[in-house]
Amino acid sequence: MMLRDDFNRDKPKTDNWLEVYGAETSNICGTLISGNALTFTGDQLRMAVTRDLDTTMLTSVEFYFLFGCNGSKMEWPRKDSVLLQFSTNGGITWKLLKELHYRNDTIARFFSIELPMDARYNSTRLRFWQPHSPGKMLSTWAVDNLFIGRMMMNPSSMSDNFESGTSDTSWLFVNDGELDSYCEQNTRSDSMGAGQTALVFRQGHDMGEHSVITRDLNVGPMSVLQFDINVGCSSESTHKYPVHLEYSSDGGKTWSLVVPNCAQVLSVSCHDSIMHPSIYYGGTTKYWRRVSIPLDNLYVCGTLRFRWYQGFIPDEDFGPEWAIDNVFIGMACMQQCLGHGDCNGSMICSCDAGYHGDACQSNQSLPVYMKEGFRLADGLDDLPEILHVLDSFSSSNKLLDERKWAEWSGGLVAKVCGLLLDGHSLVFQNTGERVLVTRELDLSKATTVQFYLRLGCDSTPPDPATPPVYAQYSVNGGINWHTIEQFDFNTHSNRPSYIVLNLPESSRSKATQFRWWQPSKNGTFMEDWAIDEIYIGGDHEGEDMLADDPESPRDPIWTLTPGAVIEPVCGSTFDALHFTGEEKHRFAVTADVVVTEGSFLQVNIALGCTASKTCFNVSLLYSHDHGVTWQPVLGSCLLSHMDCETHMFPRDGVFLSDVNTGWTRYNIPLPFKTRSQFTRFLFVQPDGFNPKDTWALANLYIGNHCPQFCNGHGRCTEFGCLCDEDWSGYECSVPLVQLPGYVYDMFEVPSKAWEYVVGAKQTKPCKTMASGLALHFAGNCTRGMKSRVLDLSTAEFVQFNFLYGCGASPDDIDESVLIGYSTNGVDWNTFGTLHYLNYRSPSYVTMKLPDEARTNGTSIGFYQFKHSGANEDDWLIDDLRIGGQIVNPDVMMSDFSGGIDPAEWNTLDNMQSGKYCERKNVSLGTIADSESATMTTQDLDISEGHMLQFWYNIGCMRSWNASVAPMHLQYSTDRGMSWAYVTPQCLSNDPTCPGGASMASVYYGDPMGTWQRVTIPLKGMPVSRATRFRWQQRPVYNTEAVTNFGLTDVYIGPACHDLCGGHGNCRQEGQLTCTCDPGHHGDNCYPWNAKHQSELKDIFDTASIDKSKWELIQGGAAQNACIPLVEKTALVQNGPGLRQVVTHDLDLRDAKFVQYMASIGGAGNGTGCFKPFSHDQSVVLQFSTDGGIHWHTLHILDYTGYSDPRHDYIRLPQTARTPSTRVRWWQPLSQDPSREQPSWALDNVYIGGHEINPAQVQIHFNESVILNDQPWEFNVQGHIAEEMCKKEGSAIVWEEGTGQRHFTTKQAIVQHNYILQFKIVVGCNKAFNVCDSHPPVRLMFNKNPLVDTWHEVVPTCLPDVNLRMDCSPNMYHVASEYTVDRNPVWSRVTVGLPEKTFSSTTRFRWLQDTGNQSAPGWALDDIYIGESCPVMCHGRGDCKGGTCHCDEGYTGVSCMPLKKQPSRIFDSFEDGIYATRCEWVSGGGIGFGCGALLPYAHGKTLYFNGCGQREARTVEMDLTRPSKIMFVLQIGCRAQTPECNVKMEDASQYRGVLLQYSTNKGSEWRLLARHDPADHLTPKRMAYDLPYQAQLEGVQFRWWQPVHGGEGKDQWALDHVEVVPSRVNMKFYRRRRGLGYM
Repeated sequence: MMLRDDFNRDKPKTDNWLEVYGAETSNICGTLISGNALTFTGDQLRMAVTRDLDTTMLTSVEFYFLFGCNGSKMEWPRKDSVLLQFSTNGGITWKLLKELHYRNDTIARFFSIELPMDARYNSTRLRFWQPHSPGKMLSTWAVDNLFIGRMMMNPSSMSDNFESGTSDTSWLFVNDGELDSYCEQNTRSDSMGAGQTALVFRQGHDMGEHSVITRDLNVGPMSVLQFDINVGCSSESTHKYPVHLEYSSDGGKTWSLVVPNCAQVLSVSCHDSIMHPSIYYGGTTKYWRRVSIPLDNLYVCGTLRFRWYQGFIPDEDFGPEWAIDNVFIGMACMQQCLGHGDCNGSMICSCDAGYHGDACQSNQSLPVYMKEGFRLADGLDDLPEILHVLDSFSSSNKLLDERKWAEWSGGLVAKVCGLLLDGHSLVFQNTGERVLVTRELDLSKATTVQFYLRLGCDSTPPDPATPPVYAQYSVNGGINWHTIEQFDFNTHSNRPSYIVLNLPESSRSKATQFRWWQPSKNGTFMEDWAIDEIYIGGDHEGEDMLADDPESPRDPIWTLTPGAVIEPVCGSTFDALHFTGEEKHRFAVTADVVVTEGSFLQVNIALGCTASKTCFNVSLLYSHDHGVTWQPVLGSCLLSHMDCETHMFPRDGVFLSDVNTGWTRYNIPLPFKTRSQFTRFLFVQPDGFNPKDTWALANLYIGNHCPQFCNGHGRCTEFGCLCDEDWSGYECSVPLVQLPGYVYDMFEVPSKAWEYVVGAKQTKPCKTMASGLALHFAGNCTRGMKSRVLDLSTAEFVQFNFLYGCGASPDDIDESVLIGYSTNGVDWNTFGTLHYLNYRSPSYVTMKLPDEARTNGTSIGFYQFKHSGANEDDWLIDDLRIGGQIVNPDVMMSDFSGGIDPAEWNTLDNMQSGKYCERKNVSLGTIADSESATMTTQDLDISEGHMLQFWYNIGCMRSWNASVAPMHLQYSTDRGMSWAYVTPQCLSNDPTCPGGASMASVYYGDPMGTWQRVTIPLKGMPVSRATRFRWQQRPVYNTEAVTNFGLTDVYIGPACHDLCGGHGNCRQEGQLTCTCDPGHHGDNCYPWNAKHQSELKDIFDTASIDKSKWELIQGGAAQNACIPLVEKTALVQNGPGLRQVVTHDLDLRDAKFVQYMASIGGAGNGTGCFKPFSHDQSVVLQFSTDGGIHWHTLHILDYTGYSDPRHDYIRLPQTARTPSTRVRWWQPLSQDPSREQPSWALDNVYIGGHEINPAQVQIHFNESVILNDQPWEFNVQGHIAEEMCKKEGSAIVWEEGTGQRHFTTKQAIVQHNYILQFKIVVGCNKAFNVCDSHPPVRLMFNKNPLVDTWHEVVPTCLPDVNLRMDCSPNMYHVASEYTVDRNPVWSRVTVGLPEKTFSSTTRFRWLQDTGNQSAPGWALDDIYIGESCPVMCHGRGDCKGGTCHCDEGYTGVSCMPLKKQPSRIFDSFEDGIYATRCEWVSGGGIGFGCGALLPYAHGKTLYFNGCGQREARTVEMDLTRPSKIMFVLQIGCRAQTPECNVKMEDASQYRGVLLQYSTNKGSEWRLLARHDPADHLTPKRMAYDLPYQAQLEGVQFRWWQPVHGGEGKDQWALDHVEVVPSRVNMKFYRRRRGLGYM
């Protein structure tokens, strides 16, 4: 009835084909679909004829056809066409169905050709025939996946579980698939048994198509397609080569997704799409999953075929493996089994475990809520920056709880998207499917889904074209998904947002799933996103009570508790929420609860268990919108406040630590404003807290047992007067126009503030009063002035500068000046007298307005009712202000964008607005003549929690050594009568300064030219409701001094959150907000995106200051210090004014220390080069974690201890280890302004280190290194150079020179089985006389960075001397020193580190201390500190991370010889020294100094009489067949001749010769025999059996004289050296004994 052939057999199937000519089944012309094709390449007849078929019910012929071979293009005339024909008479005659002519195709083409009616017989055969064959391999063609069998009537269902193979009645073709098991261990309740026998598609070698195609089916209404699928098993998510489920209604000509991809149309259309696209990406889940697709909902019906299609995967690429199982297509079961059961042909659901009934409803108790914060699981102490979610499920510590989550893909548990709330979040940044799906929940009563979401992880706004993220729910096991909310990427979406969604009624079921899903066109995404702190729950009927269990907090009633752990606190017998973590936030949020009349809140709270040294608080707030906005439960309620409720709550609903130490229970009646059906409460500790300030909550109860009332305000009855224009009121005393509320007159120009001024004129005063002109009353008639009518109902004072007697002073009390007021313009009342005997010098005067003068309609007058005539008894007034306020404002902001507002500023002497130092909108002060430049604020109501902030610049890029008139910042609480510095200068240990050392609020110029922000918390000031501040630059008597300054962006008022962290401008515009600096975000300007350096190093070797490291350097520059500190120049502070050095903000979370070289004063001719003698000449080292607002002292560089350069190593306290810490050194201003301060200097500043030091150090100088990335501390006098001493690449080099030259590694962990390996060369750049003394390079170590004491790594160990505990028996060697005679060429040194070096803070130093002697140059490279490689690589390779990288000629895990080595040596030295026998000879050569060693040898000897190292070393030998080593030796002689002598009487030095052997290229030498001089004054022949340990490959011998007197002393000679092998192969012996070597 039908014919189907995929041609994957070796030969055409005879059951299908009657004749085949000129063709073979092969892939010689490439793969058409999969495997082989029927390929026609013959040079004769090319034809294939099918068997006879009954085609009466068939409709078409389908096949793939390829023209040409391997995509090659060729000439193919029409005569070479291929004909598809049919015959209904046994092949006698043939009729044409289709002429297949060359189309220049490079891929196979699918043909579906309808059978004509005359071809539909019960005995029809078809053939492919090429009438004209052009020749072998010319005009080739191929056919694949031939199917003749499509029918008009088809079955309506199919099913296959692949347990009996692939059913021919179900499937057309399976391309590159096979029946096999696949990922069968990864199943869940919905896919039990899947994968044991499945249709699996793996990447093969023929690069064929991966697909499987069903037979045609008649799909009717109410049909379903159901199958199990697994793509990728446990692989990571990927967008490459997904599996598409498609259908075709035209016999395979065209294919469409069964469920279209809504993102292909428009991503927002996914909002209304209820079914997931039928695209399955690799790595979406490791589990098998059931997919159920109701076909009826997709309007797909009729004759259809389906296919699962992955397509072709190039050989050079990789696509995920995949498999399908348990396929069913047919009539749907009831409600598609709600996604919890298999459907079959009987239309009856086979339900999963936990589900039952006709539609598989849940019969299990599912959770009614869910919370997820993506925190670390138990057992994980730390987490890498990024941890793949999928990988976490292969470990025992799962980061996501599978009891909560059914599916997740494309996400990483990480911090790479910044903090959404605290800790880690789930960051979606992978390709493929991005989805997060919950397990089924019982949400039949739930109300809310809440979470934190950030769309776009960069600081820049995300691309708005990125597909949105959808929050969706499903009530049928994920078959249908309904969108609750769509979250778009936009300008602000990259800011973490708190999202609350109300669950629709349709989502409330006994088994609801929730998911977050981001659609895509092809599995790739433009932007990343993250989610955190998910909560799903609530009760739509309202919870009328929330209550903790008596023993422990109940999890359902707390929705968020960042920073908390559950444990007993303060000795309690119950568990509590204990807020003790290091998180940025600490708060607890309750679930929603019904609050009605009488409701109250009860809670136990403990703010620490013992009294705290600091005062901290926890606030209580409430929300009616599920936590989107919060309000205090109680406002500020003091007894004087008329609008407070009767029940008072302390300090704005704030719990304070001083009254809540230990457990305290509160009963809080809930006010009316908190009432609602869904109210939740928040206990919060303000951000910026000290982590040590812990607190706890327990036994929460919220119910309806507390009454609460509120009072309103009455209204006035309708009474009043009909008054003249502009006035009203009962007595017409209320103006209808706004009267001026103040007067401010500097008397520079005439003012309209005065109704009249008589007897005065504006002149330059005889003495400095304020600035510019003053009003001088010297007339000969009336002297006085009266103001216009003012609204002084809220005014407070009159203030001015006053002076008597520029002409002649008054001498009568009647000549005093009187000050009065009038409230009606008729009656005047005196409230001030300026007594004639006072004010003989300019004086500042302030007077309080009497209560009666405080009305809306008051005039003020100044009068002198008696005087002696013109210019007699004269008086002057300047800077007059009438105003102030009874209740002063608590906030003041001035950015000078509209000029200087005199309503805000009490005095403005020599100030003007304009541009200064490239900045507009500046208040610019300039000293004029002998007048200060002064700017004074209005009076302000300053209380605890207020702050002062401003920007300033003095001098604008003045030179560092220029004289500057400083700017003084002071305050007054008595209306300007007396002034004090806002922050006084405090020296260390000053009992009057409990806050420690601090600078005065005196500001000098910045030579780096930047505007400086100053933020000062106003704490510790006298309590005053009228505090004013002034900025003042005073005259100096230096014509070259800087006498101007700029001021802008002034803010005084309630402090913003954490004072904006020192990285933002505080503003109050409706609410307190911070305008953060770049890289800082949030309500406290946290450095979320600030890229601070994690360490700082500077050696100040150039004249210019590195501005990338230093925020501010005042009073200093890189120059020569009084006393050299390290090398070259240092940062020397010897300029005028303030001297300070401030770093940029640094990320010191992992840092450990501050270290530097420093000096104060010293000998020399430079400025300040003298010995310090006063406490205020010390230097203070401090740190700040809030942008310089608060400074904490780290160390005092006491003036008595730094006359000579000194190295300091200061451990950073935990409080200094923040992501934004700056460090400063500063010297107090001299307490005697006329006294010069000593200079001070810094060098080799290093701030950094690691809390946990690395366990491995690898340093290669061939790499490009940046100073802050260098894995060492300092390389004094060293530099990196190329091709040092014939070595390729770079090394660190010390040229020939003097002084202390050294190289120091950073701190590292050193422990058991660690080695130190490096390459060194000494003196290779010239020839040195080894008989001269040359300072060696010593290898030292230090374990305590606080102490600058260094010890040798390897001691000198010799026979009979140096008997130290750290010397091993039979291991003799010199100390770890490297000299020109032992290391003249590059040599590798491998040192097994002894126990004395073990610590977590070990540093190593190579030190050459030359004093004043010129020392040879030296160089280092390839330093490794870490775990030893096997057998230390036998000294024949570089150890890197525990793996040997062997030298040429060596191989294996421990670098054993690759080539055959000599097994015997005989050397009589008659023909010289040969490298085939001797690897190294030092201090000796061929000679006769001790004569022929008769009678055991004759002729020449190897004679040692040189300076330096005396040593003879053999080449490496194969001693696996050993016997003996024999030689003749003489040390000195009995005659003690000049050519052959030895010092016998010195027992303190061993002058003998040691015979040693090494199995690791000289890294270690073991003693074979010692030869004392007394025993060898005459020649002796020595013979030694080789020890078992020496019977290896790669063994060397050396004869070594550790100590000698130099040239002409302690000579010795060697001859007839022989190493003789035996017949026993120890290599074979070792293998038999199982004692093989590495």
